[in-house]
Amino acid sequence: MLRSYPQLDPLSYQLGMVGAFCEMVQQGVKSLALSPPIPTSQAGTALAAAQEIAGHYGVRCWADGDFLPSDLAHAEDLAGHTVILLYRDDAVLSAYQALKDRRSALAARGMAPRQADAAITPELRQLLGYPA
Repeated sequence: MLRSYPQLDPLSYQLGMVGAFCEMVQQGVKSLALSPPIPTSQAGTALAAAQEIAGHYGVRCWADGDFLPSDLAHAEDLAGHTVILLYRDDAVLSAYQALKDRRSALAARGMAPRQADAAITPELRQLLGYPA
């Protein structure tokens, strides 16, 4: 994403996105927002910074090193990365975790990974406030 701008620090860029999304969550534009996938090797630093940013907005963070694959982001694109979820209401995090459980159950029943991804994508889109 930043190949044309090698002088920019990718983590700082990603944390800028976290700040913008925190404002959207704070203002009720989104109930759930996501950081971009962050290399797991940088997740501790990113989470600490995201928590500081989120605290300014009254938003909570939860880091998921095994983010829910879907048609929005496939498992192979998420491997080795952590996604930070940004939310205000614990019910939103619970709904996300229930969706992860649902996808796991579909896979356990023998559904192909990409089919399971497609099956849960509409609910994930809804959680993220995307149009239907």
